[in-house]
Amino acid sequence: GINLLENDNFEIPNSIYVYPNPTKGILNISVPNDFGLPNGFTITNYLGQNLQHKVVSSENDLSINTSTFSKGVYFITIEKGSEKKTLRFIKE
Repeated sequence: GINLLENDNFEIPNSIYVYPNPTKGILNISVPNDFGLPNGFTITNYLGQNLQHKVVSSENDLSINTSTFSKGVYFITIEKGSEKKTLRFIKE
């Protein structure tokens, strides 16, 4: 028979991105309308240290205040279901 659970598997689309990049303050996550909200995201620095983890409950959570971050390179891992996508961004 057909296993309906297999329909839960998907790949996070390449159309997910963060802007503005580089950022001086607010970093926004852009997701396609048909994707829905991600489950959450984790921000790490170039050493791999977790700086922030957030569970996304509304579109407001897709705007991240990076004003407390030092200048440099960071990575944001966006999670949805069992899928993850890591993007690089720069704080100016």
